Amino acid sequence: MATQRCSGDLSFTQVSIVATQCHSGDLSFTQESDYLRETTGAQTFSVSANCTDETLTKTVTLDTSSAYRIVILKSADKLDVYKADDQRTKSREGNSVISVLMSMESHTEMTVKLVPDYYTTLKENSPGVEFVVSSSKPTMYKEINPGLYNIWQKVLQNVNSSEAWRMTNASINVGTGASYSLLLYTNNTDMVHTVVYSSVTANTVSLLWMVPQYVIITVGEILFSVAGLAFAYSEAPKSMKSVVQATWSLTMTILYYTGP
Repeated sequence: MATQRCSGDLSFTQVSIVATQCHSGDLSFTQESDYLRETTGAQTFSVSANCTDETLTKTVTLDTSSAYRIVILKSADKLDVYKADDQRTKSREGNSVISVLMSMESHTEMTVKLVPDYYTTLKENSPGVEFVVSSSKPTMYKEINPGLYNIWQKVLQNVNSSEAWRMTNASINVGTGASYSLLLYTNNTDMVHTVVYSSVTANTVSLLWMVPQYVIITVGEILFSVAGLAFAYSEAPKSMKSVVQATWSLTMTILYYTGP
């Protein structure tokens, strides 16, 4: 998949795949293309845009059984293309995962933290997910709980002071079970802008739909268990009533542990 950030439309003049396949198309500001299944190995991208006269050619290496996001950025009147690992699977714990990348002309590295929106002040031990972001290099994916998060940035107050947290104007709404790539960028100002790319969409079915199913299963289990115990007691010989009931309970235990 290719994504781009550049004022105006950006056009792939040619994307050559192993010198035998070719994909070309137009991408508008913050747009992303569909995922493409490509051959592994070295791939060469040739990119031009109407926001600059430059045409950039760059070669990246694609590994087997991996997903990538090819990001096209314009910084200081220059185009840049780089490869970012993409996560196309949901987290086993059910939370969302997020990776952060940035394009800020005045920063080569910065520390950001995604903090729940109900926090108006931030300390070192405040809850949130912290990232150390390098220019044009995405971070590793981290798990994050669903909710609305403000983006805080560590800044130097003055020359003689230590760094302190400052809340930016940017925020992100995180769903359940999604995979996000968060792009932070500035547009000739100190204001931080965000573009959120979702590789895996958030869950849309609520867990509350499981409540009526469990209610029905519980009612059925109560009726079946009572009837089974009564049958085992009434049909067993007097000398074996306890043994038969215990055997019934044992078979139910085995069913619970080995059943679906």
